[in-house]
Amino acid sequence: MTPRLPPETKLVFAAASVSTAANALQQLAPGDTGISWGTVVTQARRHDLEGTTYRTLADMPEGTVPAETLQALRSAFYGHASRHRALAAEIVRVSELLERNGIRAAVLKGPAVGEVAYDDATLRVPGDIDLLVSGDDFAGARALLINDGYEPYVTNNDGTDDGDQNHGEREVPETGLGYELVTDEFCVELHVELIPRSFGQFMDEPGMLSRAGKRSVVSADLLVLNPADELVFLCVHGAKHCWDTGRWIRDVAGLVARGHESLWYEVIERASQLGCLRMVLLGVFLAERHFGATVPDPMRPALLHDRRIGPLSNEVARFLMAEPEVGEAQRRGAFHLAVRERKRDRMRALRHQIRLATMTSPRDKAMVELPEQARGLYPVVRALRLGFVNAPDSIRHAFRLLRATLSR
Repeated sequence: MTPRLPPETKLVFAAASVSTAANALQQLAPGDTGISWGTVVTQARRHDLEGTTYRTLADMPEGTVPAETLQALRSAFYGHASRHRALAAEIVRVSELLERNGIRAAVLKGPAVGEVAYDDATLRVPGDIDLLVSGDDFAGARALLINDGYEPYVTNNDGTDDGDQNHGEREVPETGLGYELVTDEFCVELHVELIPRSFGQFMDEPGMLSRAGKRSVVSADLLVLNPADELVFLCVHGAKHCWDTGRWIRDVAGLVARGHESLWYEVIERASQLGCLRMVLLGVFLAERHFGATVPDPMRPALLHDRRIGPLSNEVARFLMAEPEVGEAQRRGAFHLAVRERKRDRMRALRHQIRLATMTSPRDKAMVELPEQARGLYPVVRALRLGFVNAPDSIRHAFRLLRATLSR
């Protein structure tokens, strides 16, 4: 059975549609009456779509939308717009700093996507500053930013903030080669690898960096990814997060709506080489299903051929209705396996999942204190703890993983 999004979520998505935003209220099914306007605001915030929701609802006939709803959305939009302008200026400054010192750094997501995927880049909720650099330039870029006033951001292995001042590289296992640096106002994420190693998807970052080119972004010529690489990256990034936030699908919808035919052949070729064509097809399908984009003709044969896209899109609908990154770990693990078209990639991802599942945490050590010579048994303690806490879900998870791993 196809999950049905709540009417408030459908309204927020319709307001952000690339083709029918002006008729947002008309996109609701006949039975979707009694809209909770407070929930509309909550869902717009939940999916990082406050700007597009405000812009569309503000154009509705007077009295259609309660004044307090418009006021809440307006306040959020102008706050994000102000943040966007400050972030854009810092992106330009940091990019120019690195370029002056001979470091090639490509801007990821943020304004680089916002100016292409949205009519107005300030409609996209701003985040951090993400930059892709080569392995050879990584240490130099890090040193430059630290000398510029940024400080390394440290978390403990359990994901909590490190309260002391012993700054260093982020100590989260399986994040891939990356580094976060912060000031009181901004966070820069330097990437050599775009996707965490725990996800098990290779992205050919050196090739992506070599294909990056200059484009006018926020009134400056900045290095950005090749359009095909950008779309592939966004789809893999969305799949990693199970597409649980509407903004990521809307980003893809905006790029699809503005893409040209030759781009799609390049996207298909690049994604096929990397083994992530299913992730790209799913992203484009979701863009059509939820945000009114039209699937490009060159992608339709592959989309029709892959029978997993429909079931996967239904899983995404469930993630969209839940809180992002909360709960349903078993369902997410199965999704991460099923979203890959190559069996060898599913097996590699499964090995990563097993390794992470048996990685000892402070809670495992708190459950029982083992002597030094028996500390190798902590993975067994972890398995017992997780199994006893939620045995039915653990059994269902095992079957989901087996089915996802063996599926076509």
